[in-house]
Parts: sequence; C-alpha cells; structure tokens
Amino acid sequence: MKEGDEWKTAFKTKHGLYEWLVMPFGLTNAPSTFMRLMNHVLRSFIGHFVVVYFDDILIYSRTFDDHLKHLAAVMKMAYRLMKRRSQLFRDWPSPKTVGEVRSFHGLAGFYRRFVKDFSTIAAPMTEIIKKAVGFKWRSDVESGFTKLLDLCKCTDRGSMGIEHKDWLLSTL
Repeated sequence: MKEGDEWKTAFKTKHGLYEWLVMPFGLTNAPSTFMRLMNHVLRSFIGHFVVVYFDDILIYSRTFDDHLKHLAAVMKMAYRLMKRRSQLFRDWPSPKTVGEVRSFHGLAGFYRRFVKDFSTIAAPMTEIIKKAVGFKWRSDVESGFTKLLDLCKCTDRGSMGIEHKDWLLSTL
C-alpha cells in the first residue's frame, strides 16, 4: 500500500472508521464504493440488525421471529431499489448516438451474469461502438437492444433470471 493512500481503503462499521495499512488481495475501488452505497441504503438498519462489510451484508437478530422481520425489512428495501432500477429500462429510448449506446451497454452490463448469452445478444451494439465500424442503427442492433431491455426489466419480479440457481443460507 502506498503511504498516504490508506484513506482510499476506508470502510465504516458501527465501531468506527477503519483503513487498510497493507493492500488486501483483490481490493479495487468497487467494493468500497458498493459498501458506501449499502451503508447509505441500509443506514436505518445499521447498528440495529445489519452490518455491511465490503460486499457482505450481515443481518443479525436475537430471536428467530425478529430475524424473519429483519430479513423482510432488508428484502423490502432491496425490492424497492430493484423496481426503481427496472423502471430505467422501461423508459429507455432507442439510442441515437454512440455515447447513448455506451451508456445503455454499461447499465445493462451489470446484469451480464444474470442474462444467458449476454455477450451474444449485445454483440451488434458492441460492434457499432467501435470507431472503425461507425454508428448505424440496424435491425439486428435494435433486436439485441430490445431483447436486453426485456431481460433487464425482469428485475422488478425479483428473479433477475436466477430462480433456477441453488441458494445457500448460512447461519451461525
């Protein structure tokens, strides 16, 4: 860790602000940014029944009944955020410039791991972003754009295309 850059690794818990003195394996700005966002989004729960540490969100409770209530509260918050994000896809117009294609591709890219064949579907859009190809909104580009819009809209149903995956609930 470069001396003087420790502040860039800062994270906050209910016990205070901490900074890494050495660079932990795999650290980039993304986990810290995500943690700040989660601390903001879950701020009313932190210190009561939620702890956020990088990309881990711990929900704790004294009793099973309390835990069910706490899980429901956090899931309700997450669902509201997913609905808001899915509204972006409902209102997104067909891009008219390379910059607009990049913007859409970047947002849709968040769902890459949830969308089967994402790269194949997005390939025509990826192609027209290249300078050598030039921007020309063809029917195959529109088809890929429309398909990605539809697939990314599914987030308001809470599935994000992962309902067929196994889930692991870990308890202590």
